[in-house]
Amino acid sequence: MFKGLIILLAVGAAFLYAVLFLVNKSGVNVSSDMETSGYTEKQEWKKYYAKDVLGEPILVLKDVPLKKAKNIWRQSPLRKEMLSEFPDFEAIRSFAENRLTPSPFRDYLLKGIDKISGDFQAGLIDADQAKEKLFAL
Repeated sequence: MFKGLIILLAVGAAFLYAVLFLVNKSGVNVSSDMETSGYTEKQEWKKYYAKDVLGEPILVLKDVPLKKAKNIWRQSPLRKEMLSEFPDFEAIRSFAENRLTPSPFRDYLLKGIDKISGDFQAGLIDADQAKEKLFAL
């Protein structure tokens, strides 16, 4: 019985190895095939990124309509990075000024940051509400 179990495990392991080896040799990469099989908005939005002199990514939204710029911003990793600066509104504002090129969207974002900062400092909204409003920009 014990000998049969060992043989069964050995055959199973050999079969598993053979299957994995053959799949690996075939060059099938499901995740990359899914990424390249269709046109996605994220692929289109890569063209809106550049590097600044320090090598950090910046968002270039100069001639982009405001609605589209908002959609690009909401998917951007820069948005999360900016929100990580909370509750330092000066750092948030500085981030937006330095990591977004001048554009109507940047003006919209800076006005929103200033409004939320003023409301937060005046005690009109608490920290959770301020985070929600920043996240909604």
